[in-house]
Amino acid sequence: MKILLLDDEPERIDRVSERLAGGGFEVVVVDGPQALEPAIVEHRPSLVVFGEGRFREYGALGAGRTQSATHHPVDTGKRFDAAEMARAIERGEFALVYQPIVSLETGGVSGFEALIRWHHPDRGLVGPDNFIPLAEESGLIIALGFFAVAEAARQIAAWRAIIHAERPLSVSVNLSTVQFIHPDLVEVLRETVLPYGLPPGTIRFEITESALMQDMEQANIALLKLKANGFPLYMDDFGTGYSSLSYLRHFPVDVLKIDKSFVRWMGVDEESDEIVRIIIHLAHTLRMKIVAEGVETPETLNKLRELGADYGQGYLFGKPLAPADAEALLRADPRW
Repeated sequence: MKILLLDDEPERIDRVSERLAGGGFEVVVVDGPQALEPAIVEHRPSLVVFGEGRFREYGALGAGRTQSATHHPVDTGKRFDAAEMARAIERGEFALVYQPIVSLETGGVSGFEALIRWHHPDRGLVGPDNFIPLAEESGLIIALGFFAVAEAARQIAAWRAIIHAERPLSVSVNLSTVQFIHPDLVEVLRETVLPYGLPPGTIRFEITESALMQDMEQANIALLKLKANGFPLYMDDFGTGYSSLSYLRHFPVDVLKIDKSFVRWMGVDEESDEIVRIIIHLAHTLRMKIVAEGVETPETLNKLRELGADYGQGYLFGKPLAPADAEALLRADPRW
């Protein structure tokens, strides 16, 4: 398999080339971005290492499986492939939106979850369900994941500069299973976030139960390294996977996110009420915080407050917002 490297920084090119060559890849250095399009066409399905930022190096390392990737349908009925997605990353077609997370103690916005979207030039706004499976199969999820971290850090730093910096404000970013097991994960995350001078705890990472269960020992090591570097950890979609008390106690997680499938049925289904109550009690017993997803009505919000939930997320507070709209929300500083 050929690997295409943009000849933008000789030292980085040498370092990455050695690493790739050691993995049995054939490395080809192309002279600048103008050579990229023909190269993709000529060598498809080739592996591309983009320049302009270290996260793209790792995206390319993960992209080595593009030749075995399958296509996935989008809303239009058309299909994407890995080469199209690789070009979209290079062209900057991916962007983040931000869904508010509200403190149930103060009623104000405490932070956001960053979510990725594809602004496709022909098909419009494409949701993650239509491209994340392909990204994971192709390994391009590595590039998208590190892009999301870099962009979220840049955005939260910009907001802190124009909105009271002393006001607590955080952003959580999802780590995919592929990204989570990357050997240089913590190093890259630290190097990505450090230049923005953000206070510890500003950037937080969400990891699903299934990602943690791939290799419990390695997962625990990765979590401990992330915590040691000041990154709080969220377990996403808690209650829908293994939900084992033994491994929950084993992993150094700071926050449990209760899946919306339970929260939305509160007040309707007594079992959902009881499940939410038990999860909140369990988290607090283990000195963890709770984010309840899927908060859509004032009645649900009031019930969560009665049960002692720490944070809420859902359409009652806002759908995922473009950066300008999220900034407007911060400036307005509403209370629920």
